[in-house]
Amino acid sequence: MNSASQKILNNKGVLFLLFWISPIIPFLYAIKNFTNRNYRFLILMFAFLFGYSFIPHANSDTERYIEYYDYVKHFSLNDYVQEISSIYTTEARFKDVYLVTLMFLVSTFGASFKILMGVQAVLYFSFFIGILNLILDQVRHVDYKNYIVFLLGCVFIYSLSAGVNGIRFPTAFMVFIYFSLKYSFNSRWIYVLLAGLSCLIHIALIQAFLGLLLFFALNKINNTYFKFLIVIVFALVLYNLNIQETSQILNNEVISEKVEDYTNQDYIEEREQHTQNWNWYIQFNQYSNYYFLMILFFLSMLKLKSNLVVNRLALIVMIFLIISLYNEIYFDSISNRYRQFFEFFALVYLVVLFAFTRENRYKKVGRKIYAIILLISILIQFRSLSYNLDIIRLTISPAINLMEFEGVNIYNLF
Repeated sequence: MNSASQKILNNKGVLFLLFWISPIIPFLYAIKNFTNRNYRFLILMFAFLFGYSFIPHANSDTERYIEYYDYVKHFSLNDYVQEISSIYTTEARFKDVYLVTLMFLVSTFGASFKILMGVQAVLYFSFFIGILNLILDQVRHVDYKNYIVFLLGCVFIYSLSAGVNGIRFPTAFMVFIYFSLKYSFNSRWIYVLLAGLSCLIHIALIQAFLGLLLFFALNKINNTYFKFLIVIVFALVLYNLNIQETSQILNNEVISEKVEDYTNQDYIEEREQHTQNWNWYIQFNQYSNYYFLMILFFLSMLKLKSNLVVNRLALIVMIFLIISLYNEIYFDSISNRYRQFFEFFALVYLVVLFAFTRENRYKKVGRKIYAIILLISILIQFRSLSYNLDIIRLTISPAINLMEFEGVNIYNLF
């Protein structure tokens, strides 16, 4: 690209206008220049379009949310307040504050469900971008080749469609990770409280928040060995507790009901039977990332020197590894979403550690093996994403949305 063409593309106004002709071009340009924050608005514009034009799978969460939205859009303010006041009872249609609040606010303006999906996509990817900023701020002046494969692992920790299709848990995950990393990197206690907002998005984040509170308490202790001794005691105590009994301590009907549903033996056997029908690469992807990161985490602690930031990250990785293994006992392999908390924190740990340690054979081998695992995961994710991407609306002018037009996903197009 010559200097004149480059100068034109560097103009934000030109990129904004180009978005209305073909949104994919300025979006890819913004991704290529991700470290330049001036172009982030283009990513969020594309996120809105992605959510707005999202094509759901049959029997997906999105179809259920369409029914919810049709119900909420008839709410008065009193109806909304009444729904919120009964949110944590078994009779409530909604089990969390976030979804019904978002639907009520969007419906107040008479917007369609597509608008709701666009707004949700912007919220989700705003936190996602914020997380990547926090990580990059730690390694900004280091050669990206040292850590790029693990940073990409963070990007693809979830399918890119998850925050639109799933809404509740993926959004809660991003909010929790964002404020947890803010606390990990600068130790301001307010971020611990803000991370607790994730529990209002999905009730399952209560367990993750308790883990963060333990991390917060341990950071008040200066002796590293004493910290890890407490972590070991925490693990021993946790593994001697029955999850059904601990859920009853919280004295909440919704939590107890959900735990009962997910730990029911018939449900577990049904879910595990479902995994037997997966192709080998799906099964490989289901387990490889989790167990390889576990091995790489422990080997890295032994083989590579660390600093204060890395040690703090190692502590939170340990806590969430324990929580994920605890849930592995009671839940099936699909339902244990706490794996992803460990995986994400482990990847951030590896990004920072590999960025600031000297190059050696161990690091090269670790990066290469993980690159293979990540490549398989990305290919699987993009195959799934091909059902959801409206190839016409995302590549041709968004003005096509003004026309009566049936979306065409990539999978059917080819």
